[in-house]
Amino acid sequence: MAILSAYNLLRALTLFHFALSYVLLTNPTKLLSNNFLTLLSESMGFAPISASTFTLSPAPTSILGLFLAITALSDLTSLGTGDALRHFWDAQAPVRLGAFMVTCAYTYVMKPRTQDGRRRYTALSMSEERESGISNGLVFTWAFVEMTVWFMIYIRLREESRDVQLRAMQLMKERAEIDERLRQNREDRLD
Repeated sequence: MAILSAYNLLRALTLFHFALSYVLLTNPTKLLSNNFLTLLSESMGFAPISASTFTLSPAPTSILGLFLAITALSDLTSLGTGDALRHFWDAQAPVRLGAFMVTCAYTYVMKPRTQDGRRRYTALSMSEERESGISNGLVFTWAFVEMTVWFMIYIRLREESRDVQLRAMQLMKERAEIDERLRQNREDRLD
């Protein structure tokens, strides 16, 4: 089994969800000092996020933190059952991958721009932030990371299910050979 198996990636993603929910519930402004968030969001042309976004309206970040914690707990519970829920993850991975692709594309296409259509290098005013909705660098970075991880999980699940099918076919072939030998031995004894 590879180090980056589908279940190890799912466990890592669950841990990421727990950590992100903790930060969103305790100190969401800590996210603004994250270098990866800053690098990815500003390189994609998103305006810097102001700290007032989190301090003036803490309810949405708290709800998002609770949602991530519940999602992580649900995913962790279903991971504990082992291979019994393989079909569950085979169905979940493409759905979540598609959802995060759409979210990532939407936030990128609908990002706020200046009057002449160029990128913004200054922070948005409060009214512009309210108008932009989810089209900001924080949501884009989160959706991009989730999309990347779910793509890796989807690929690993397909590879693992193909390996299981090949193993099953090999066992069936060996079983058929054993049955053929047993049939030959019975025929030899009868003759």
